[in-house]
Amino acid sequence: YPSPDLVYGDVFVHARAKQYLKYAQVLVIGYKPALNSDYRYQYESVPVIVTPSLTVFQNQLINYNPDVVVVHFMNHSYMDLLLSLKKPLLVFIHGYEATSWARRLMNYTALGDLPYLFKYVKNNRKQLPAMRHFIQKANEHDNITFVFVSRWIKNAAENDLGVSINRSYVIPNGIDTIQFGYQKKTED
Repeated sequence: YPSPDLVYGDVFVHARAKQYLKYAQVLVIGYKPALNSDYRYQYESVPVIVTPSLTVFQNQLINYNPDVVVVHFMNHSYMDLLLSLKKPLLVFIHGYEATSWARRLMNYTALGDLPYLFKYVKNNRKQLPAMRHFIQKANEHDNITFVFVSRWIKNAAENDLGVSINRSYVIPNGIDTIQFGYQKKTED
């Protein structure tokens, strides 16, 4: 998620959060195991908590008690928690969380990329079965909806997971045209 030190981090998620602020209270709760401690800040009026602790993540979510949970980049580590909340869930699928590692091979082109590829494959082999299970459970309930950023991602996810998704929409990521204004480019 964007922060003062990382203004380009998942800015498309932040663009949505800023729009939600017009209609509701928003709290971004992130889970990032690579951190050493919790990180709390506010970015362009959006309060953010990022934690390396699954317990803190869970407690923050439960204590905040949102009416609706909007999830981006869902991780297998907390899918069961989300199902247990009994809250309306809106799950955005950007690709990483629901497609096979084989679709990302073009991102790994040098020998030095191999350690990153192996790590990605290992995580993906945990992620996809968990996502398949999550979708099967979601298909049994009417309070979980999926949003795909493209038709291609939806088709690829259903194909890679071997499961159809009952309730879904395709809504492309928006672009904050104030922060990322159009600039005509030359052919060069």
